[in-house]
Amino acid sequence: MSMRLRIDPYDLPTRNDLPADAVNWRPHGRMARTRAEGRDQPVVCGVHGHVGILATVLDAYSDDLEVSPPGDAIGHFSAADHRRTAEYTARRCAAVTTADELLS
Repeated sequence: MSMRLRIDPYDLPTRNDLPADAVNWRPHGRMARTRAEGRDQPVVCGVHGHVGILATVLDAYSDDLEVSPPGDAIGHFSAADHRRTAEYTARRCAAVTTADELLS
């Protein structure tokens, strides 16, 4: 039997809970800002890895950034989506690692 996490939408953060410079919904804009700040090794993590994370990693790679998505800090709908995202990025455009490796 599968257990589902139930989240009350009123408990979720909103745009107003984030610093103004943290809200940027266009991945390319985020990578341009990363480059402008003199950084070239972004860490990309979050949810929907096979959609948003993969698009962001590919965009960063196309801007000659060395991307390190921690595989254990990316959420998916399924284990198969997680595996496909990790395999695709590792083969083509990123050094998939773990959160512990990045923080050490």
